[in-house]
Amino acid sequence: MSTLVKEQHKSILLLVFLFFVLSYAFYNTIADNNFNIMFIAWIILFGVLVHKSSTLSIVIILFISFFGNWMEGLGFLPPQINWLVEVLILLLFLKALSRKIFKKEKLYLMGAYVVILFLIACFFSYLINRNSLIHGLLFLRLTFRYYLLFLAVINLDFNEKSMKLLNNILIFLFIIQIPTAVVKLFIYGQGEAAIGTYGTHGGGPSTVIPMIAVGFLFPFYFFYKPSKLYLFLAFSFIAFGIIGAKRAIILFVPITIVFLGWHMRHDFKNILKYAFIAGMVILLTGYISIKLLPSLNPQKKIGGEIDLYYIKNSFLEYTMRTYEGKSGGRLATTINVFNILKTKGLENLFFGLGPGSYIETRFAFLKTTLKEADKLPIYYGTTGLSWLVLQTGYTGALVYLFLFYIILMKSYRYYKSEDRPYWRSFALGITGFSFIMLIINISYYAVLIDDLISMIYFLLAGLVIKAKENLEFENL
Repeated sequence: MSTLVKEQHKSILLLVFLFFVLSYAFYNTIADNNFNIMFIAWIILFGVLVHKSSTLSIVIILFISFFGNWMEGLGFLPPQINWLVEVLILLLFLKALSRKIFKKEKLYLMGAYVVILFLIACFFSYLINRNSLIHGLLFLRLTFRYYLLFLAVINLDFNEKSMKLLNNILIFLFIIQIPTAVVKLFIYGQGEAAIGTYGTHGGGPSTVIPMIAVGFLFPFYFFYKPSKLYLFLAFSFIAFGIIGAKRAIILFVPITIVFLGWHMRHDFKNILKYAFIAGMVILLTGYISIKLLPSLNPQKKIGGEIDLYYIKNSFLEYTMRTYEGKSGGRLATTINVFNILKTKGLENLFFGLGPGSYIETRFAFLKTTLKEADKLPIYYGTTGLSWLVLQTGYTGALVYLFLFYIILMKSYRYYKSEDRPYWRSFALGITGFSFIMLIINISYYAVLIDDLISMIYFLLAGLVIKAKENLEFENL
């Protein structure tokens, strides 16, 4: 019997096996309303899928990440559907690890020393506070689950074609957020319910998604193709944030544009054109935001007056807000976290209140530590920095955030050395994305543990490192 025939027989037997496993799982899910059996069946199926195709596995991760929470919120899918993302990531990492071991090749562990230093900080924090070990492990899961995706991508064999395919699918998923938000605008009105496909309410992603989009569209416009479509999409994503009623758009989008311009300052061919277009986008962003966001004008209505003094006071009041003695604004909470830890002692200032002491969990048999943290004088406004500081102190927080800086610098060096327009634009986009991850975590919210944004970031960061590696291999 030929090798080809044997392989065909194996594939048929595998399909028959999977058919019976899934049939049994569906039967038990319907008969007993037991979604865990279905979840186990999907793990088996995804194990086969990961073995066959890394690219298709990541495509599934993307679609679950963009639609899973929304479908769960609408009651169409059980919560377990979102856990499959982490299962797929773990399987991809194990695939990369096993292949490196089998081929006797070195596993590329970029940022590993940062992870080790962070784990040491977590260990000292645990010794000082003696918190629940299982909550500590859940904390590490939250902080490193997408870093595993990053390691998987940079160690698996992705060629340029498959990487561009993943980028194109991600572009499609980004773009459909705009019409989805428009439809929701007519249903729910302006606000955090009128957002894309990634959830039932907007929150932080409604601010960050426009920043990410602009951060890529500008480099692609100036280095890849000066298409008016890119500028149109940039304004469309800004409108997306305004539909979600996100005031931070007026601040963070211009910061992103200025950051990109700073890194293009040596490109004399484009800098004057960039300055003009960037200036126009910043001015229009400011004008449209003030006119269409009731919270940014004194009349509290769409089409209100432009009053910069009012805007300044509004931002100061919002960021320093307190509620019955508890901090509610982001700046107030950041200051409050420092004072809380300083009062408790120098060891807590350096190492926090313990890993897992400020997390929420879906596992019913585990008590969420956020309930215990209610005694802290914090009502709202916990940024990514504050979230880390509370649990690992300023030592752990600064070490962890340094990971984004490393990727930023790697991407920037690749941008400076790459000649191919597509990948040069992509590298500058990741440079900007890394900067976004830093400033948003420090000043806005805990994007480092966001299900959607962190997944996108570590996936794209892995692809840019892989593209750089492929270029170096071609130049050998």
